[in-house]
Amino acid sequence: MHHISQFFRELFDEIVAVSWPLFKLMVPVIVIVKILEELGGVALLGEFLGPLMALLGLPEGMGLVWAATIATNIYGGMIVLYSLPLDTPLSIAQMTVLSGLLLMAHGLPIETKIAQLAGMRMRAAIVIRMLGAFALGVLPRPYECSQSANGPKFVFANARFAVVPHTFHAFLAHANGPLHEL
Repeated sequence: MHHISQFFRELFDEIVAVSWPLFKLMVPVIVIVKILEELGGVALLGEFLGPLMALLGLPEGMGLVWAATIATNIYGGMIVLYSLPLDTPLSIAQMTVLSGLLLMAHGLPIETKIAQLAGMRMRAAIVIRMLGAFALGVLPRPYECSQSANGPKFVFANARFAVVPHTFHAFLAHANGPLHEL
């Protein structure tokens, strides 16, 4: 019986040793983020990110979704996404780009602070995550498919490329369809 109680005592001590530094880090950051959120800081960041969303082929309103995700976490961004009224539904390609942004740059206040404690510079962590997210958003930029006399073509950033196989054309056409068609 002594071994069992000793095991749980050591387990508890290890849990406290690992958790306590994280709690000391997370609680103040969460309080600061919540205060900034209540003062309109997230909405301001969303307005700043709006033009970047347009560069990625997304509605500018998605800047608020990304801002909420950057400040809080992916779930916070999802709540904002589903609470926004959209005039037109997002295509599968647009949702893919938005999802990549949310996955690459979420919870930055807490995660970059943890990276700083691990030895990385906080500014470097923020820049790498933000630029990486933007690069990930640019790579699969939504394609537009069109039919021409020579067969299907696709447009990437308004530049025409060579004819693509029919199956790829069908994939791209489906990728640009609204999500509710699934």
